[in-house]
Amino acid sequence: MAEPADNEKHDTGLCLDIDGTLYRGGSVFVEALPWLAGASWTRASDRAHLRATVGAVARHHGGQLREVATRRLLSGVDTLRTAGADRAAETALKTLSGLPTPSANGGTQSGRGRERLRERLLTEYGAAVADRPAAAICRSLAAVFKKGPDEPVPSLPDRLVTTLSEIATRGVDIALVTDAPAHVARAFADSTTRLDGIVTIVGTRYDRVDGVFTGEFTRIHKGDIIAELADNQGGTGSSLVVIRP
Repeated sequence: MAEPADNEKHDTGLCLDIDGTLYRGGSVFVEALPWLAGASWTRASDRAHLRATVGAVARHHGGQLREVATRRLLSGVDTLRTAGADRAAETALKTLSGLPTPSANGGTQSGRGRERLRERLLTEYGAAVADRPAAAICRSLAAVFKKGPDEPVPSLPDRLVTTLSEIATRGVDIALVTDAPAHVARAFADSTTRLDGIVTIVGTRYDRVDGVFTGEFTRIHKGDIIAELADNQGGTGSSLVVIRP
């Protein structure tokens, strides 16, 4: 077999959808929010927006009663944290593990309903982080995802982490795509994949001015992004492997 010419490009790219593919449990974004609400930068109004975000997911899958119960639980967690009972607050949060998310079982919901839910989640989150330093929020997210394996926060199996590391060291470009905020996905990837800064993250971008979030955001269209990544891969012999739910 003839050897390829030196000027031929034989790169391979791997594009993974985070929710439902890389992370099988549900939504990295949604499951991180109740834990993020305990960060020192949050105020009562911020926590209210975060509760509304998680409550919207509960309503989408379980109706109004599920939403009310979820909001009450999160309000109780907030009260426990204020009283300094962090351990009790974390115990209460464990009851939220396994909360259904749009990505976890989206096939049973209408496309229009899922789209409305995603827009509300991103809007409520934007209201929570508006006028807050992006660096502080990213540090808080990193702390959430670095919790111990016994905590009900999004994480990846060791075997999968090892496989991703091996793929990356073989010169394969890895891109992670998500509808969720890109900075949330970056914190998750850097904390759980051991590929700090190596993988490319493509997600909803939240605007910043002088390092402070404005609350405004720009959504992505996954199909267009994947096509663009394939074009950028380019070259004879190049390929992009796309894995989605």
